[in-house]
Amino acid sequence: MKLLVAVAFVVALVAAGIFFVSQGLNRADQFAGIGAFLLALLVAGFTALNALRRQPSKDSEAVTKDGNTVTKSGVVSMGPNATVQTVINKPRWR
Repeated sequence: MKLLVAVAFVVALVAAGIFFVSQGLNRADQFAGIGAFLLALLVAGFTALNALRRQPSKDSEAVTKDGNTVTKSGVVSMGPNATVQTVINKPRWR
């Protein structure tokens, strides 16, 4: 599969080179500008899709400066230089 992708890339690169040479410098510059714009749109779209797909899970972890690991569910894994704090959440009355 990787070899097929590499061969397709080389073929597309050679075909683009032949196309640009056959069009002349002025038209090739215009086509290259349009192609760069379309490539930028494509990359921006894939970046946005990737950002939307990689939402953190419910138990995503955060590591603090002193090596503690804290999950959203409240589980704390203490590091070697950890300090302990007790937090009491007061109930909210409506």
